[in-house]
Amino acid sequence: MAWNGAGGLRTTHARAIGRCGTASTSLINSIDQGTSAAADGRQMRQGSFTFRYNLYLEASGTLIFGDGTRGTSLYANPVPPAKTLVTVMMYGRIPAHQYAERIGAYADTLTVQIQF
Repeated sequence: MAWNGAGGLRTTHARAIGRCGTASTSLINSIDQGTSAAADGRQMRQGSFTFRYNLYLEASGTLIFGDGTRGTSLYANPVPPAKTLVTVMMYGRIPAHQYAERIGAYADTLTVQIQF
């Protein structure tokens, strides 16, 4: 994790999501909005207290990792190499200038869908 110049928090996470089979088939990976109303406005919660955050497909933070609706994008690889691990990069950001009304852990639960 690292602080960006505006005071927000950035993190990068890569995860091998599975091994492709013997034949190359398309791979689609999407993430739902979690407990928020939409993926373009995700929030972590601690009771009624919230922190805004989001997940992105690239480091610049312009492509929101979602399900392809409401301006979000999903990961798609039409021809992944056969018999290899596929790694999907995910970048997270917590915008600056948010007040922590309560100290402690904030969480969200997301569902990742993998289609192949």
